Amino acid sequence: MGQIGIWQIGIVAFYAALLVIPFWRIFKRSGWPPALSLLMAVPLVNVVLLWIFAFSKWKPKSD
Repeated sequence: MGQIGIWQIGIVAFYAALLVIPFWRIFKRSGWPPALSLLMAVPLVNVVLLWIFAFSKWKPKSD
């Protein structure tokens, strides 16, 4: 007990990728730095970031 197995690391990596990849695209399309999506894998920080993202002004889309 107390050791971290390779399957546990894989589960954490899968969970992180499951969150980061879609948010990378969302942040990029909305004009925010896509690297902020890496923070979505951090507990509590992700909730705060979503609230800031939801209630901030979005940059107008320039076509």
